[in-house]
Amino acid sequence: MDPENIRFRKTVKAAELKGNESILDLGCGRCKLKEFLPNSVRYTGVDFPKKGKDYGLNLHAKNKDVIFWNLEKGLPRKIKNKKFDVIFLLEVLEHIENFKTLVSECAKVLSKRGKIVITTPSNNRLVKTEDKGHIHCFRKTNFENLANEVGLKIKLIKGIFIKIPILHIFIPSNSVCYNENILCVMQKK
Repeated sequence: MDPENIRFRKTVKAAELKGNESILDLGCGRCKLKEFLPNSVRYTGVDFPKKGKDYGLNLHAKNKDVIFWNLEKGLPRKIKNKKFDVIFLLEVLEHIENFKTLVSECAKVLSKRGKIVITTPSNNRLVKTEDKGHIHCFRKTNFENLANEVGLKIKLIKGIFIKIPILHIFIPSNSVCYNENILCVMQKK
C-alpha cells in the first residue's frame, strides 16, 4: 500500500469523523484527503497558488472548494468567521515560518468540540532525506508547548511509522525502511 494512503487513513481515523462535519484542509495540495473522507462532510481546502499543470492546478481550478492563499499570512479572510469541526494540517506545518500564528487562528475557527489534526515528519526518521522546503523540525514536546500557547490541549500524540521502499532514497535494494511522522490531535480545553 502507498505510504501516503496509510498516512491519510491513520489521520482520518484519528479525527473520529461521524460524516457530517465541516472540514478545513490546510495545505491541501491536490485534495487527496477528500478521497478518504465521508461524502457527507463539508470540505474546504486551502493551499498556496502553484504554477504548472504537474502540480494539479487544473484540478484546483475546477474545484470550487479550494481557496488559493499564502498560509504564511494565516487563514484566508473569507473563512475567519466560519467554524470548522476538524482542521487538517497534514505535512504542511514544517513548511510554514509563522506556524504559531496559523495554529492560533485555527484554534479561533474551531467549533466547540472541534479538533486540529496535524502530521509532520519527526526528527526520529531512519531515512534522512531532508526536504529543502522544511523550515521546522518538530518533536512531541513542540506540540505540547504549541497547544498550551494557543489555548488547546493534546488529545492524541504519537509517532506513526510508515514502511517505505528504500528505492525512494535511490539505494538499489529490495529492502524497506520505516519513516516516522508525528500525528497530533488537539482540541479545546
